Amino acid sequence: MWLFYNLILCLIVIWFAGITSSLTSTIESSHITQAVIQYSTTKNIVLTTNVNKPKITKGSSVNKPNISSCAVWNTTGITIANSSTVNSSNPLNAFIDVNNTLYIVNKINKEIKIWSEKSNTAQLIVYSNFTFSTGLFVTSIGDIFIDDDYHSHVSQWSLQPTKQKIIMYINRGCNSLFVDVSDTLYCTINDGHLVTRWSLDNKNSQLVTAAAGTGCADSTSMTLNQPMGIYVDNNFDLYVADTGNDRIQRFSYGNLSGTTVAGKSVKDNVNLNKPTSIMLDIDDRLYIVDSGNQRIIRLGRYDGYQCLFGCSIPSCLSLSQLCDPLTAMFDIHGNIYVINRKNSGVQKFILATNSCQETTFSSPQTSTTTSSTTTTSFSNDTCAQPTMTLFPGTSSYENPLQFRRSQDFYISVTFKIKCVDSFAIRTTWTIFNCTINCSIPADIDPSIDLTTSELVIPARILTYGIYEMKLTATMTGKFYSISTESAYVKINPTGATANLVLYGTSIITSGQERDLILDPGAHSINPDEKTFNASDWTYSYQCRVYDLKNLSKLTTIDYNSNHPCFSNRKDNMLGWRDRSVDGSLSSIIILRDSLKADHTYQFVVYITNRRNATLQALGYLLVEVEISRPQMVAIACVITSMCSPNQEYQSINPSTQVSLFSECVGVCNSTLNISWYVYEGQNDSTTNIVRWNRFNHLNSSQNLHFFGMNTSDFTTINTLFLKNPHIIYWRFEVIYAFHHETSMSALNFIINQPPQNGSCSITPLNGTISTLFTINCSLWLDDDQIKDYAVYFKDSSEISSEQLMLAFKPIPDFQLQLPAGIGPQSLLNLTVQIRDQLNCATEIQLEPVVVLPDSTVIDTLIDMIENPDKLNTNNPVIEALVSGNQNLVGQVVTSLSQELNKKNKQDFEDAIRNGIDATSISVSPLGSKRSINSDVITNHSSNIDYIQKLNTLSNIRDYLMNVTVVLSVVNIDSIKLLATSLAQLTKSTNELSRTSSLLAARKCHQLAVELHKRARQTSHEDARSAAIQIAHCINNVLTAINAPLQQRGVFLNVNDTGHEIGSEDYEDDFELNQLIFNSIKSDDEASTKIVRTLYYQRKTADEIAQLAVITFSLLTSVLKIHLNIEQQMAFNSSCLLLFLETTTVQSLAGKLIKPVDSASIHYSNKLTN
Repeated sequence: MWLFYNLILCLIVIWFAGITSSLTSTIESSHITQAVIQYSTTKNIVLTTNVNKPKITKGSSVNKPNISSCAVWNTTGITIANSSTVNSSNPLNAFIDVNNTLYIVNKINKEIKIWSEKSNTAQLIVYSNFTFSTGLFVTSIGDIFIDDDYHSHVSQWSLQPTKQKIIMYINRGCNSLFVDVSDTLYCTINDGHLVTRWSLDNKNSQLVTAAAGTGCADSTSMTLNQPMGIYVDNNFDLYVADTGNDRIQRFSYGNLSGTTVAGKSVKDNVNLNKPTSIMLDIDDRLYIVDSGNQRIIRLGRYDGYQCLFGCSIPSCLSLSQLCDPLTAMFDIHGNIYVINRKNSGVQKFILATNSCQETTFSSPQTSTTTSSTTTTSFSNDTCAQPTMTLFPGTSSYENPLQFRRSQDFYISVTFKIKCVDSFAIRTTWTIFNCTINCSIPADIDPSIDLTTSELVIPARILTYGIYEMKLTATMTGKFYSISTESAYVKINPTGATANLVLYGTSIITSGQERDLILDPGAHSINPDEKTFNASDWTYSYQCRVYDLKNLSKLTTIDYNSNHPCFSNRKDNMLGWRDRSVDGSLSSIIILRDSLKADHTYQFVVYITNRRNATLQALGYLLVEVEISRPQMVAIACVITSMCSPNQEYQSINPSTQVSLFSECVGVCNSTLNISWYVYEGQNDSTTNIVRWNRFNHLNSSQNLHFFGMNTSDFTTINTLFLKNPHIIYWRFEVIYAFHHETSMSALNFIINQPPQNGSCSITPLNGTISTLFTINCSLWLDDDQIKDYAVYFKDSSEISSEQLMLAFKPIPDFQLQLPAGIGPQSLLNLTVQIRDQLNCATEIQLEPVVVLPDSTVIDTLIDMIENPDKLNTNNPVIEALVSGNQNLVGQVVTSLSQELNKKNKQDFEDAIRNGIDATSISVSPLGSKRSINSDVITNHSSNIDYIQKLNTLSNIRDYLMNVTVVLSVVNIDSIKLLATSLAQLTKSTNELSRTSSLLAARKCHQLAVELHKRARQTSHEDARSAAIQIAHCINNVLTAINAPLQQRGVFLNVNDTGHEIGSEDYEDDFELNQLIFNSIKSDDEASTKIVRTLYYQRKTADEIAQLAVITFSLLTSVLKIHLNIEQQMAFNSSCLLLFLETTTVQSLAGKLIKPVDSASIHYSNKLTN
């Protein structure tokens, strides 16, 4: 019987009464005379669904204030209205519109009282014979929608002029009403377990469609149980307070299956008890009236749960406290108004603080609020419990690390381990989304490695919000330990770049007889997304005639036909039209003959994000109008990160070269020639206008500064800026000449000023390679904020001037271990580079420090390798190597490698003196002379002793190689640091085992791949520095792996050949087994070992050769991006010659190139394409 009754109930709910006759009614007003209200007539209404998302046709009618994540409201409410105010002891309803006008319903007197923002008394009272329910909504244009509970219909009241019409008949009352931005009315049917919608704009609509629920009470994803409050955001997502199910449901448009966003059915979520109302702020945080728990709470998609009112004080103690709250709403200032049922009043809770700088609130109840370490203890007299420190700094839920969604970032750990026994550390990262309580694992791209000591998060992987990055480190060996440490990260919006034309070109030429298309919807950039979604933004345009003698104000482009920019029109028609398909103005056309020839116009677009009004951007464009019909030319930076939009300009760094490319847009087959021109700008202080003059284009200057002056690509090297520091503004202009017209385009630049006013120092001023030195950089200032600090040194063993990276840190105070100094005083000169967020740098030379070698370090390493159970992390070098921090590891590996290289050189010279043939144990450096052995007869024991030394030092390099290759690549600085370490570590090629050679080749190949990925975001100087060190590394391992095969070196660690990396790959190789079978006549183990050793070496050499080809190809591709026509890049060291030049085939004919003194390349005079 119950099932049959429930089925009938469901059927009744989805039946709507037809409206078959015209009706009239009147409303009375204390200020307005009687008016006749006509009710429209429609046919029967049925229930259906519609999945076509509507267009936004109007602004929001509800207040969505910009509320800080740290906002605090007064917890004592101010009573705005109660029974003494509105004469009612029955439940009230109220509404605050976007003008901050308050509407309050008095059910007994059948009236609505209306207060303006600054009035203490009702300015208007509207009477009706309605039986009011809680369904009330007021649109942004002042239309009042209200439910007549008794007569089962919803009416629309207009007060200017006063009229009323029934817009929808329904057989159940609407407990809640909402009108969205497409002018669609939503109705909650509480006892019908249903939410419906009906388009107000579609006058011929006959259908009321289901938005949520089936009409049957249940707790599935498709059903509701006594729903109350509703809210529809600008994406047309419907939020429903599913009161009977103690949850908040979200329904995407056209989808009747909802998602629970709050409530007991969400794992580890906050428990709700009869929620009755919901609203959102501008960041889409949910504000929920948790009526059964007598409180109001907030749930941030990104910043978790917070109880706002009714959290600790018992309810209903006074009129200033919550008492059976029903509905809540924002005013435009962020104050919250609450309707209580028990005390029949409206309370106002004032927003007291809306800034994180003034106050903070507690983090989610179930999450750790600060970085903390949990360690599973162990008992071991020889080891202390490890500690972990996360970088780039300390963080908590309340004070997370801040990153933009468009940037790569990393979290790294440094282990401090005091132990004399061997151990292993396994690291695992877990990322939690702190939307609710930091307990829900985030959706992470599977390509992200969660097992390294450095967690690297590429751009656009995480959505906006707060995340907990939890590291679990498991240590094993003679003891067992588990430690955890957390960092909290907040992902913030970056902000868009508004571009009116392709690439954001500053100046273009347009023809008077051509339509000019301004299309920010297509050309703007949102770095937080892969593409710019034009529908996410609103657009407004301004224009002015750009007459430098009489510069007028910018005027909004609207539907006024008298806009001063379009005065050339003779027909009084609009000079523009909307080109967008959705009416959003994302693209407009300036119609032909609207702009006057021989005039310059400035256009500005102002874009605002629809979901977050704080995200705004301006785009500027100067248009020079000619009487002809030229094609448009666009200009952009080759390296996008080197040109940062700065309103009317692009910011450029004076320390790097600028490469531009131009592109003719449209049909440009008739281009005759291309010319580039450079202008310097001076700001006129009286008018605040930059005036431009042609830069002195001397031939000598062109040779010094410029490349590609007559090509589509143009490059100026940094000497232009460094030698002209007084020039702040630069313009690079290109002119395309066609048969009958020319077209000009330009980019305007402003010099990004580097960090200033600070200082850096180092202490102590003397020590050894085991000493921890401290660098302190203080008081550095920059408008774009300081990004990081990088430390460089010069390789004492090379004649080149290359600076090698030693460390990079985001903090101004840090410790590092240094390589030994040079000369009799062991002096080391260090350079600190202080960089801002736009990568503009200031370089500071530190006071020279004395750094002495420490031979005990090498001895300690040898002892540790030969006796693994005697590991002692009390040694600062060993402590750094096991720290897992790439800065510390890189510094120590570089420092130790240099000491090993010195020792290798000494051992080599001793071997020569002992009669060993130099050609049998080494490959000579470039430019070296043939070594002449002494008359000492080769001593067999000397040869054995030398090979033993090589094997001993090779073991150290194997160990250092293993701790280096596991380090992650986190950014371009990481590539430079690791490449430097590997170049130094592989330098003594005769000490590289097959294992180390293969590991180094694979890692250097990986670095080349990572550099190639970042090629379009990396400066010429950084790309060159990284490429040279990677080339050194891969060149070294090529020499090392082939030298024994060419009898120019020895096979290292032959006794351990079968245990080297890659051996298992070849063991079952048919070719190897055939080689052994054919070469060895008897069961000769020694001969078999030799065959295996040769075979393994050849196979590894083949693999390294393939990696080398790919690596050099990648490096060439990276460097080629930065080289223009006739521009060269050359590097010449003792082991590497690197020479690149971009040129034309014609210019190569008969050309002689001499990259080094004794080598030359001569091209034929008959060279052709």
